[in-house]
Amino acid sequence: MTALYRRTTHWIAQSWPAEHARRGLLCVPALALVLGVCLALGQPRAAMAAGSGALSCGFGSFFFGTTRHRSSPMALAGAGMALSAAVGSLVGNSTPLFLISAVLWSVFCAWLIAFGTGAWWIVLQWVVGLLVSSAYSADLLGAAERCALILGGALVQLAIVSGFWWLGVLAPPRLVEGVGPAAYWHVAWERLLRGDNQWTYVISAGTAVALAVLIERGLTLPNGYWAPMTALIVMRPDIAEMRSRVSQRIAGTLVGGVLATLAAEALRPSPAAIAALSVLFAWSAYGSRRANYGVFTASVTGAVVFLLSLAGAPEPLNALHRLLATALGALLAIAVRQGIHHLMRSQRLLARK
Repeated sequence: MTALYRRTTHWIAQSWPAEHARRGLLCVPALALVLGVCLALGQPRAAMAAGSGALSCGFGSFFFGTTRHRSSPMALAGAGMALSAAVGSLVGNSTPLFLISAVLWSVFCAWLIAFGTGAWWIVLQWVVGLLVSSAYSADLLGAAERCALILGGALVQLAIVSGFWWLGVLAPPRLVEGVGPAAYWHVAWERLLRGDNQWTYVISAGTAVALAVLIERGLTLPNGYWAPMTALIVMRPDIAEMRSRVSQRIAGTLVGGVLATLAAEALRPSPAAIAALSVLFAWSAYGSRRANYGVFTASVTGAVVFLLSLAGAPEPLNALHRLLATALGALLAIAVRQGIHHLMRSQRLLARK
């Protein structure tokens, strides 16, 4: 029993490092506030949209040094996500327009990984906003409303986390070593030119997302946007790293979906309890993001499943849809990445002969 206890506590300490767990606590008050206010007003769908803005924006507080100011990643992620969500709502009913938008956003995101994960993560939130909102097609007024809700949730997160920093909780605001917008383009372009592997990665990301969109639309998969989203998230320049992320993401999605389903079935939670569970899973995601990708994926899955259930989606079906679309996107990412890698490698070998 002692050995089991030690192994368990060691795994917990590794999966949720104390510093990350404490930083995660700074991000959950905004999510709780946004969900609480929307539910008190009798607006569960608004709670889902605003909560997604607060949830995503919170992760920006972990990206130190990406920009000149600590709060810039959160601000850029929140604003870009909100505007992209408006675009996604407007083009969601048109497969050609949605396909073009998804590929352009994804290629831009993949291109910026040449600069670093911080820039990649910021634009990834834009892609997420575009893809998720495509399932909630609306006219111009509806798109603007969704944009405002997501932006509102992000602004609440930004204000509260910045307030904690200003008070000196864990990390006061300060200028850090970063670069301006022009340097992003210069550095990313230079790094792309120096390595063929970066180009194959960018091409692979765009191709995998395009195929995922076409397949999920062709099969009319419920919540099929998880397929292109997963294809982009697990895609990496290093193929070995990508294989590891694929296996952990599928396993994490399965575990998170099962946990969310069991919790929903056992507790039969009210909307307020669903919101509380979303906050709990969100804190787990914040705390495990840099330590254990499998635990992080399971936590994000649970948080998203409960957020979506606020809009009326049954938890078991929600979790199942996410698992199927995640598996599709992950497998497509591996197949496309390896296929394009081998194709371009063969072309280089032929060129040398």
